[in-house]
Amino acid sequence: MEAYMDGPNYLSTRQAAERYGLSESWLTKLRVYGTGPEHLKVGRRVLYERSVFENWLGSHRRRSTSESKSGPAARVGHASRPGNSLRAATRPALATQEKPKEIDHAEP
Repeated sequence: MEAYMDGPNYLSTRQAAERYGLSESWLTKLRVYGTGPEHLKVGRRVLYERSVFENWLGSHRRRSTSESKSGPAARVGHASRPGNSLRAATRPALATQEKPKEIDHAEP
């Protein structure tokens, strides 16, 4: 079965990064936040089915830099950067993070 998984239909993170000019760490970050292409986890190995990966890449096709998934000039992501949906999707929202509780050191 391992030979099948190493065949031309599957890519490791390294192979996908090299083949499509992406960084391995960026693909890892996308997996963590669930915004990247679907993948297989076999033990410690991560494999991308080539056709699924290429379809995911194709879903990011744009006609202009101001276009986003929602349409032309829709603002997604960082307020000063229209169409930056991938960058915003790889960063957790600050509003959802809990603030640390303050400790009262005053004597009773």
